[in-house]
Amino acid sequence: MSKTSLHQRKKKERENSSSSSADSKRVQALEEEINKALQTVQITKFRTQELQTQWRTHLLRMSYLVVLLAMHQCSTPVTECIKELKLIDNSAASNVSGLTFMGVIFGDSAVEFMNLFISIALFRFLCVRNPPGTFSNLSYCCSSSMIMLCLGMFFHSYQKTQKAQEEEEGPIVGSNRGCIESLASWTGEEKFMSYSVGDGEDAFERSARQFPISCVFHVIVTVCYFVMKMGMDQCDGNVEAMEKLQRELIESKKKNTISKKSK
Repeated sequence: MSKTSLHQRKKKERENSSSSSADSKRVQALEEEINKALQTVQITKFRTQELQTQWRTHLLRMSYLVVLLAMHQCSTPVTECIKELKLIDNSAASNVSGLTFMGVIFGDSAVEFMNLFISIALFRFLCVRNPPGTFSNLSYCCSSSMIMLCLGMFFHSYQKTQKAQEEEEGPIVGSNRGCIESLASWTGEEKFMSYSVGDGEDAFERSARQFPISCVFHVIVTVCYFVMKMGMDQCDGNVEAMEKLQRELIESKKKNTISKKSK
């Protein structure tokens, strides 16, 4: 009887030993798979970061061109407004202060100045590195707050010009005297309205206002940064999930070891 029980006990021990050995092999294989998966997601995250760094560099290079184009868009109406104001006689212009002239010029080119401000703000935003700028960055927030105002003023000016062209039924000289009209409004002197921008071959027409380039670039930057943020959030989530799984496996191994020693 004792021999039978001894034999059964030894058989049980061998079974437990083989079972624990198989369990340890499975745990080891699972641990290796988790380590490989963690290494894979870490490499993916690193490559994503490199790709996004190159992406931001290209956007920064584009911002140089956008600032230059915004400066060109701003300089054209300013030059034409100054040219228009120079038609006023010196005797009449002597009674007007320089600040008034500057106010007229700025008011006539407010959209273009705003366009330039937005492009510079985006340039400063794209210059932020290590870590890169986010949507809460001050420069980005400033540019975003000016977008709707800039677009609203541009379309208002466009509709006003279209309406004036329909009323005049053709190329109009009156619409080309925007700065002179503004000066008359600022000073309250209608005598400035008697000055013409020229007749016949001497007449000049002001260039059509171009759509603010910074508004288009702002949309591009916003979409790019939104996509990059989504990509990095996904990579961070994958790494965090693998690290959590690895920690849980290590804790499970420790608990099994302690339970075996207690037996």
